[in-house]
Amino acid sequence: MLYLIYAQDVPGTLEQRMAVRPAHLARLQALRDEGRLVVAGLTRLSIATIQARLDLPVLP
Repeated sequence: MLYLIYAQDVPGTLEQRMAVRPAHLARLQALRDEGRLVVAGLTRLSIATIQARLDLPVLP
């Protein structure tokens, strides 16, 4: 059975998310290696929010 997990950040969580990113990516890699992960990533809104916070260009 496939399912989707969708979570939104609240203000002030970018720094916390970046701090735990290495552990998060390691967990995703393990899930992928076990065949339990189909896709993972940011939504377009999340990408735009991070790019704005980090002063990065928004890609089309």
